[in-house]
Amino acid sequence: MVKLFQSFDEHLGAVSELIDQGKSLKEIVKTTEYKTVHACLNIHELIAVGIANDVFDEKVAYNYWSGALVGHCRDAGRIIDFSRADPDDLSAYISMLELNKKWKKKLDGWALRQRRNKPSAIMVAGPITPAAPAGSPQPPVETPTRTIN
Repeated sequence: MVKLFQSFDEHLGAVSELIDQGKSLKEIVKTTEYKTVHACLNIHELIAVGIANDVFDEKVAYNYWSGALVGHCRDAGRIIDFSRADPDDLSAYISMLELNKKWKKKLDGWALRQRRNKPSAIMVAGPITPAAPAGSPQPPVETPTRTIN
C-alpha cells in the first residue's frame, strides 16, 4: 500500500497526459497508471464510507489521512471528473468528495490560524560578554596560542 501511494503522483501525471492526448476513458482505464490512481482513490473512498457508517473513527482518520485525501482530491480532480463522465460511474467517489469538502475546510482553517499566529522569535541565552562603556579604551584581545611539538 505504501508503494502504491508513493507512485500516485507519477502515475497521476501520466494519466493527465493521456487525457491531454485525447485518449478515451476506455483506453485510459486499461493502463497501469490509471489503475494506480484509481486504487488510491478507492482507498480514500473506503475510508470515507467507513467514517460515514461509523466503522472508522473520524478523528483518527482525519489526523492520519486528511492531508493525503485532500491533496489527492485536489490533484486528481480532473481525473475524477473525467472518470465520472461515464454514465456507469456517475456515483464514483461520492463519499470521498463529501469528506474532502469537510476536511479541506478544516485544514484551510488551521492553515489560516497558523499564518495569523506567527510564533514569536525564540530567544536563546548565550555567553555574556561584558562591554566597556562607550569611549572607554578597549582591553587588548588575547589570541590563544598553540604549541606544536
